[in-house]
Amino acid sequence: MQEIIKRIAEQQKTMGHTDMINQSEENRIDYIRDITLALVKETTEFLDETPWKPWKSVEEQEFNPISANCEICDIIVFAIVLHLTIDSDVPLEKVTEITLNKIDERLKTGYGHKEKK
Repeated sequence: MQEIIKRIAEQQKTMGHTDMINQSEENRIDYIRDITLALVKETTEFLDETPWKPWKSVEEQEFNPISANCEICDIIVFAIVLHLTIDSDVPLEKVTEITLNKIDERLKTGYGHKEKK
């Protein structure tokens, strides 16, 4: 994971998006907003590659798993860019572990499993 984050950080530097953490608060927030909008756009592009329309049967809709996975990778890249922009000193592995531990605890207490009445 660290190699991927490092590579994305280098790509951002090459594109001129260096050291966003030390920019003015206004510039940093503008950049976070821009990257968040790009993330939303990539998410809609992912939806376009899947049979998401509930008013059509799955058979009527195309599903391209290769393109869908490429869109997932785009989503991951933009999410990592957000992580780097917010605070690159906080290891993504650490916050991922915290989140996974929360999910594990919720699963023990029935997270995602509603009892039928």
